[in-house]
Amino acid sequence: MWVFPALALQGVLQSRSPLCDQPKQNCQPLFFLQTKEQVQVLYRQGKDWFKVQHLASQRTGWVTAEDLSLVLPTSLKQQQKQPLTGVLGLFRGQHLGLFSATEIYGFDADVKDAIPRTPFQAGIRFQVDERAAAMVALSGQLPTFHFLETQAQRAVLFSLDPFLKVPQYRTLAHFDRVDDFAGSAVRDSLTLIAGKAQGAWGDSVIIALDDNLWPVWIYRDLRELWALLPSNLQGELRSESFQMLGLSPEGYLLVSAYNQKSAKKVIVYWRYETGWVFQNMLQWPVQLELEHVKHWFVAANTEALVLAVNREKEAQLFLFPAGLSEVALYQALPQPLRDITWSEQDLWVLDADSLTRWKPLYTKAD
Repeated sequence: MWVFPALALQGVLQSRSPLCDQPKQNCQPLFFLQTKEQVQVLYRQGKDWFKVQHLASQRTGWVTAEDLSLVLPTSLKQQQKQPLTGVLGLFRGQHLGLFSATEIYGFDADVKDAIPRTPFQAGIRFQVDERAAAMVALSGQLPTFHFLETQAQRAVLFSLDPFLKVPQYRTLAHFDRVDDFAGSAVRDSLTLIAGKAQGAWGDSVIIALDDNLWPVWIYRDLRELWALLPSNLQGELRSESFQMLGLSPEGYLLVSAYNQKSAKKVIVYWRYETGWVFQNMLQWPVQLELEHVKHWFVAANTEALVLAVNREKEAQLFLFPAGLSEVALYQALPQPLRDITWSEQDLWVLDADSLTRWKPLYTKAD
């Protein structure tokens, strides 16, 4: 058995059912829940039980999966689509921000405390192929950027604050190939770098650098991540099968693995807070063909995690409700993406031509 956390997943009782004191048949009921009563899902244990909070009384207990109908996102409604060209990426401050090759600005300039249009200094100009990414900005602060530059068939990852009058470029890591870079983030005052990186520390697959770019900790082999799994998953996942998928600017690390219990490929992911915190083990989507993936995107809020991938000429989007391992919603997109992010309860999707705001629509699962 394994336990997955959920934050905002709702359920509706299918019939009169006991709220159990523990996840066992013939349990001692705390009281009985009535048909159509609503609960909030707190945990899922295996396939048979959910730990829930009864909304009316705020008491917690266990109900069987067969008694509970989950309220799941089943479609995306397009709320807004704005033609945009020249936008390279998104970032979240207090409101949604965008950046182009030469400046940042807020999506809605009329909103109070909107991000002001702020040009980069000293003629700085990002290129599309540099994979520039805005690091998550603290409240009231402008973002810094990481970008990848190709030099003599190798790739170099730089950090840059483009708003200084005298911009300071800092070399973070080197890569033999562009595809060896798997993403970077700034979390808890540390710079995290994923991929087959090289630096003064030697080789790494994941490394954390402090403000002076000194290594704080290093993983030199993905198999070391096995120790970060919950103990009940360590016996199911083969560490030698681990394969890096990506690290998002918000600190989500995704790795593919082989689950020998189910004999299937899965996705496991962590989020870096003050350390790596295991989030979930996801079923591998049947539509996802790893050999055709060019780039990974991850966005999460309290309701769902969205995994998006670029293929050669299109993109795919997969939505996993918080706390569940199954894909609830799949959507094919007609062209590759440049970025995705949640802003409040809306999913913003950026491609080369437009920015689209999607809202998940929820339906009770039968």
